[in-house]
Amino acid sequence: MIKIRQIEFFLSVLKAKSIQKAALKLNVSQPGVSKAILDLEESMSVKLIERLPKGIVPTEFGKILEKYSHLILNDISNVNKEIKLLKDGIVGNLRVGVAFSPRIYLVPMSTVNLYNKYPNIHLKIHAGHRRDLLSLLFEGKIDLFVSAIIENDPTFSEEANRKHLEFIPLYKDSQFLVTRNLHPLQSKKNIKLKDTLNYEWILPDFEEIFKLTNNLQYEFKKNNLDFPNPKIVYNSANFALNIIKNSNFIGIHPKQMIETQGEGLVKSLHMKDLFMEPSFGITYLKNKHLGKSSEYFIEELVNVSSDMIKNGLVKSIN
Repeated sequence: MIKIRQIEFFLSVLKAKSIQKAALKLNVSQPGVSKAILDLEESMSVKLIERLPKGIVPTEFGKILEKYSHLILNDISNVNKEIKLLKDGIVGNLRVGVAFSPRIYLVPMSTVNLYNKYPNIHLKIHAGHRRDLLSLLFEGKIDLFVSAIIENDPTFSEEANRKHLEFIPLYKDSQFLVTRNLHPLQSKKNIKLKDTLNYEWILPDFEEIFKLTNNLQYEFKKNNLDFPNPKIVYNSANFALNIIKNSNFIGIHPKQMIETQGEGLVKSLHMKDLFMEPSFGITYLKNKHLGKSSEYFIEELVNVSSDMIKNGLVKSIN
């Protein structure tokens, strides 16, 4: 069986045209180099070098081995580099879960920044609701996820789950009731919640989503109003936004989506004392080691979040 060390000795001898000079270059004994070449020839059952007055040169068989030896050593070098990168977590399958709001800007921009710095990372995105993402995290199918983090949320606060989780808060994401610019309510002063019930609603298809709005259901109840029964439910925010742009439907969207995806065709309904500002952040398992790729991605998420706060797309949690 051919050994890498034998190939290295073989190439060094051909380059130096001398076993003695090659031994000095390699900082090994001359008999050691001679034995490595002899063992290589015996394993291949051919003569690989010959001694001429001008020095050692390869035989026809040796020329073939010389040609492929460079390729072999180059491949070995690449293998070592990739293994090192993998050990450092820079190469691998980084799996990230993403809930609704962070899909708009945070995670896409963080991904772009990550690949600009570490192009060898392979990223797989799982879009879903927080409850689904939590299950994927415990099943080991994702490394971390980005979603709303709400105080006393039963999805996270159950003792059996909470003690296993770590959270990195990022920002508060202001949510608004949204209509198209020319919606009749946009020309009305002092809009009340009851006014919105005169129009059809389009809402997410997941019951827990209303907790993202600091319990909008509670606001309706507080005003002795029935919560709107949505005419359309959805699991795609862009779909909902396009419906709102072209109709009198009312929906709920974060400020960042209105400003980055609204194309100037939608506008929030500002109502006094209606504040909906859920906090968003990163969730991962407390006792699971995060590889370098996860650490680098978290770093980008934090950096992009800071930029979003500076640009007024979201608010600081502190």
